[in-house]
Amino acid sequence: MRCQQQSPLPLTPQAVQHVLDAVATAVPAATQIRVRSELLNQLVNQAGEISIYRGRLSQRNSQFNFSLGELDQRCCV
Repeated sequence: MRCQQQSPLPLTPQAVQHVLDAVATAVPAATQIRVRSELLNQLVNQAGEISIYRGRLSQRNSQFNFSLGELDQRCCV
């Protein structure tokens, strides 16, 4: 018999938060849980992607604020 692999579920921020909330309420702090290595790898990769996007958004926000400041100086002088 062959073991069928389950297709991975889509990892949305809401799904991750739901799992974290469920674990936090169901498992006492001193208890250990087991997590499939594939799922843990996906979560770590998603966290890295979120960090990259956060940095990009922060940089664009700074550029946008700088541009608005210049526009305000030129238009309102």
